[in-house]
Amino acid sequence: MGQKIGDGRRCGRKLDAEVGQALITHLSRAAEKLRRQGSSASAVTVFLHTNRHKITAYNGQPAKQYHGSRTAELPHASNSTAELVSYAHALLKAVFKFGYEYQKAGVMLSGLVPNSHLQQHLFIDEPDGRMSKLSGVMDALNKRYGRDRVRLAGAGYDSSWHHKQKWMSKRFTTNWKDILMVR
Repeated sequence: MGQKIGDGRRCGRKLDAEVGQALITHLSRAAEKLRRQGSSASAVTVFLHTNRHKITAYNGQPAKQYHGSRTAELPHASNSTAELVSYAHALLKAVFKFGYEYQKAGVMLSGLVPNSHLQQHLFIDEPDGRMSKLSGVMDALNKRYGRDRVRLAGAGYDSSWHHKQKWMSKRFTTNWKDILMVR
């Protein structure tokens, strides 16, 4: 089994209309990791999960469950966020089912290859290099001005679906503000 890069978190509330936004946000993070390590992906997997512990309020019975995923092999390896989003959006349409309260949406990039070893194809159009450069410029702007300052419009600006952080433990080893003071 080869290397994979993925991103998907449990959300702070149920996902319905925001599934697409969550997926694009997670894909953007995964593609950013991909470019940071100088790689491209040749396959995309999209997954959705409901909360398996959810009990319906009106009768105390377990809620409807659904755990779905789809994978697509890309015609050529890519690390462009916009190109990967187009494939992931098509997969989301195939895996999404109405009537469920989704708790987790995510994406997995697999079939990783170094950018220096991309396979050339005789009968398939090459990926547009400008898209990869655009993604790199977005990464540089986000690094300079803060996370998600520049993003795809499909990611939206509603952050209410993001995972809850009020119960998150302190980050003693990675955040100066959380370091314990000994007196």
